[in-house]
Amino acid sequence: MKNLRYYILFLMSIWLFTGAARLQAKPATRSLETIVIDPGHGGPDIGAKGLSGLQEKNLCLELARQLALLLRQQLGLRVILTRDGDYALEQYERTAIANHNKADLFLSLHFNADFAAQQRGMEIYVLEPRSADNEDIAQVEGGILWDKAQLKSLKQSHRLAQAIYQQTIGSAYVKNIGIYSAPLLVLKGAAMPAVLLELAFITNQQEEEELWAKEYNATMAEALYRGILSYKRRFVDNPDQSK
Repeated sequence: MKNLRYYILFLMSIWLFTGAARLQAKPATRSLETIVIDPGHGGPDIGAKGLSGLQEKNLCLELARQLALLLRQQLGLRVILTRDGDYALEQYERTAIANHNKADLFLSLHFNADFAAQQRGMEIYVLEPRSADNEDIAQVEGGILWDKAQLKSLKQSHRLAQAIYQQTIGSAYVKNIGIYSAPLLVLKGAAMPAVLLELAFITNQQEEEELWAKEYNATMAEALYRGILSYKRRFVDNPDQSK
């Protein structure tokens, strides 16, 4: 029975990967109907851990649920979580879920950690373009490479990052913020605008205390919602701006 379960999971992983790889990247000008939110980590992978025992995987899921609720209620969007429970997913599976559901945006939620305990603030990541410049990968059916899927949407990814930046910088829980590029595997195969958010440093004592606050999820979800709404109004509802 255990072997059968692993075999089924293996087949599902192959289906997610190959199916996503066959997808054509969407054009830069698009509608905004479906958003996939990826709560980082899960299962035995707890992610970062604070001094008080707060675990990143739980924070990610709680915030993802709160943000999904807002987007459904306020904008009537179809919102899908890559995981809606405490279980593990491979990086490529998370992106493949977004591709299979033809998502218009992909947000991966995380909380940061650093040996320097005083480090604090929010970081927004887009894919480093050079990390997708790998000609040694075989061409897949459908005309795109898995590692190059994000390149066609990279301009819009930067615009999404900037919109989130502008709406979160004034949040009560965000003291400083930056936008960075990095070779992040979870962003590589995304055939839509995609960002990874490191929302706070769980290893910073003051920020960890703020993460325990009941108001944190509601405040941060509202700020992220405003960022997505700003992106929608500027680059989706106004096609001339998306060129």
